[in-house]
Amino acid sequence: MTPRLRWCVLLLTTLRLFIFVTLSLSLSALQASPTPAPESTASPLPEPATPAIEGDPQLLIVTGLHGYIEPCGCTIDLTLGSIERLVYQIKALKQKGPTALLIAGGHLFEHEEVPEHRRAQDEAKARLLRELLSGLEVDALMPHAIDLALGEELYRSISVAHPERDPTVNIEGGQPLLLTLGALKVGVIGLGAEGAHHPNGGVLLAPLPAAKAAAALLKAQGAHVIIALSSLPRAELRALAEALPELELVALAEGAMEQPTLSPVGPGRYMIEAGDRGRNLAVVRLTEATAPGPLLDPLGDRARRIKDLELRLKMRSQMGGFGGFGRAKGDSDALRQELAQLKASELTQDGKRVAYSLIPISASLPVDVEVESKVKAYQRSLKALNLASATGPVPLPEGGNGYGKLEECALCHPGAKTFWEGTAHARAWETLEKAEKTFDVECVSCHVTGFQAPGGSSLGHTEGLQDVQCEACHGPSAQHAEVGGGESGTRLKVTEQVCRGCHNELHSPKFSYADYLKKVLGPGHGAPLPVQP
Repeated sequence: MTPRLRWCVLLLTTLRLFIFVTLSLSLSALQASPTPAPESTASPLPEPATPAIEGDPQLLIVTGLHGYIEPCGCTIDLTLGSIERLVYQIKALKQKGPTALLIAGGHLFEHEEVPEHRRAQDEAKARLLRELLSGLEVDALMPHAIDLALGEELYRSISVAHPERDPTVNIEGGQPLLLTLGALKVGVIGLGAEGAHHPNGGVLLAPLPAAKAAAALLKAQGAHVIIALSSLPRAELRALAEALPELELVALAEGAMEQPTLSPVGPGRYMIEAGDRGRNLAVVRLTEATAPGPLLDPLGDRARRIKDLELRLKMRSQMGGFGGFGRAKGDSDALRQELAQLKASELTQDGKRVAYSLIPISASLPVDVEVESKVKAYQRSLKALNLASATGPVPLPEGGNGYGKLEECALCHPGAKTFWEGTAHARAWETLEKAEKTFDVECVSCHVTGFQAPGGSSLGHTEGLQDVQCEACHGPSAQHAEVGGGESGTRLKVTEQVCRGCHNELHSPKFSYADYLKKVLGPGHGAPLPVQP
């Protein structure tokens, strides 16, 4: 072999080793990172299953309910949730063994600030929700600062009527809860974000010292398993869980994703993310949990290791096996062997074990008849309730630009009106009429034009402004019509931000500005009219 050839071989070998080490380090970092890994084409995790014994103690967890009674009916993208289906599922699961129901995060209101025209309805809904939850005999309810959206006095009134067992510990006088489920003792710790206001009074303190003290107290009281319910940001909660091995389970109460499996945060410790707004119910089955030793998730741990091995092998395959290096090839063979053995192995059947499942609250589930009746009574009450507090349309200030309404627009834009009549925007009010929600302030605002805007519509005053008309997107344009058109007195370009006023993640989760825009542009409205013969 010539010196030049030897040099080339050496250079190629070094390069391949550099790539191998870099990929290995990157993969290790990826595994350690708390952020979700990029989507892989490797075999997906198995469907959630609960290989637990009937009668095992179980924890049912609901996080971030946020005043959610039912899914928005405007789109087929939103079908999960409804309080009557959630209650039915909880009651059904309670028949299967000793059960604790845990609710954490904001549960009464959707927003921190409630507009004046929504106050009466939001208060009625908050009282209804707390009544329905009280009927479920909630074992622990950790509130959130958002529950004070209508003030401390209302929250105290609701709590007097329907008391809660609050496990928040990082508050002056806060104490954890010790729940007894058959022979199993479960400790529950609530942790809020430092500096936030607590609905029951006071400001939340640093969570870590409080969590340490509460965990020590629970262990002294004989707790076999400790779970923390926390409204801390995800990264902070993971760091706290990593620092406190006594916390075997931690449930993210605010900003949680819908994770069908547990997420490890350390040996024998797992994070629960069940989503929000009652669209999913987390079920934690505990088997032989009075036994000593770490808590194991046999199904989840095996599924995660299988996915890890498949990802490593895929990376090696894409790199061509690293050119036949003996060590690299041996590593791949060892990974394949481990993968085959793991897939053929049986789940661990002894020791302290957890089995987790995330149940979607879908339209196929039955409803609790009593809850359904109360929800319908609440909905029937909205007309009188909201009209009694409605103040009428907001007056147009002198010299202000009012709403010309559809027929005024059509005088100069008949082609645009003709095209609009074939869009879903032209049937927006009809959908409310069919659903009997024309007096529901949560719905009306996006089904009329100029809601609560100066010179626009308001609850009970929608004549001439029903449906999503031209001015819902282009803004009030009476002055534009008065001067005979042109570029003044109207919004010619409709930005994505305008559309997202209604097409937000709660009402239109699959909204794509570019794709949806195509549905509202056509002849006479962004496209030339057909040539008349």
